[in-house]
Amino acid sequence: MSKTKFNFREHGVLVRFTSSGWGVIRKDNDATIAAESEYDAETGMVLVNKAIIDKKTPAYKDIKKVQGATGNVVRAMTGDMGDTDWRFISTDGLAMLQSTVSPLSFAFDEAKETLRKAYPEIVEQAKRKAGKLFDPDLIPDVEEVLEKFTFNFQIRPMAGADVPALNLADEQIAQMQAEMDAELEAQKQGLAEQSHEAVREILTLASKHLKEFGDEITGSKRSRSFNDNLIDEVQKIGALLSNLNITGDPKLDALSAKIIGQFDGVTADDLKGRKRKGEDKRSPAQRDAEAAKLREATAAKTDDLLDDLASVFG
Repeated sequence: MSKTKFNFREHGVLVRFTSSGWGVIRKDNDATIAAESEYDAETGMVLVNKAIIDKKTPAYKDIKKVQGATGNVVRAMTGDMGDTDWRFISTDGLAMLQSTVSPLSFAFDEAKETLRKAYPEIVEQAKRKAGKLFDPDLIPDVEEVLEKFTFNFQIRPMAGADVPALNLADEQIAQMQAEMDAELEAQKQGLAEQSHEAVREILTLASKHLKEFGDEITGSKRSRSFNDNLIDEVQKIGALLSNLNITGDPKLDALSAKIIGQFDGVTADDLKGRKRKGEDKRSPAQRDAEAAKLREATAAKTDDLLDDLASVFG
């Protein structure tokens, strides 16, 4: 360990993960009044609650699972700073945390899109299950529901941060530094595997979505699609690779640049065959044909990047 006094403000940052959701439990006033009468209870002594949709519905549960998993990851990889919801992580460890949170952010967006598509059936299911307790006035529009689900990962520099835990005795700082050094060394050993898996997962998912776009979904009138931020997420994970390159491997830097460059100029509108802004004289058939070719070419580039990824990481 270096004899130089460790300075948390110079060698670390603060991070915070916050999320919110949509609660589905509501008071049923009519049922509460009926129960008071049934049991001859005074007002205020009985409360009847109900779920306006089934809380066990997978499309609803999956969003909360992603939020919970992200919170667990952030808590596991960062240090508690006392009476604040901001948490400490070393600058070396930040890249690893970002590479872990990024796929979870992507999964959160995917889960919201799944809820959007499943929402009409979820409401119909609630009608069947709730019986006379079902109240359509309690069912909000799907866009209102989706706005309530949030996923926010924030990074804040230590400089100027008013965190009492930073004012520690030298012995405490030395102990924390030793623990952090040991933890960081352990994290570095698994960094290659984790970063490879994070990049591989997003590239594989992107390739799958591009190839399956427009395919029929069994038992549904909808066809397969993907989020408009698909290409942005691929480029984002590519940019993270350079931050993960602790050993300075030029192949990793080259792969990072290639992932970003391969998709420059590729937009969700073009991939989905939408009309371009301004005057677009292409017929729907022309737009669909061009979009199909672009998706095929982009999927091929994604597959090539997966091969490059395997050659870099072995």
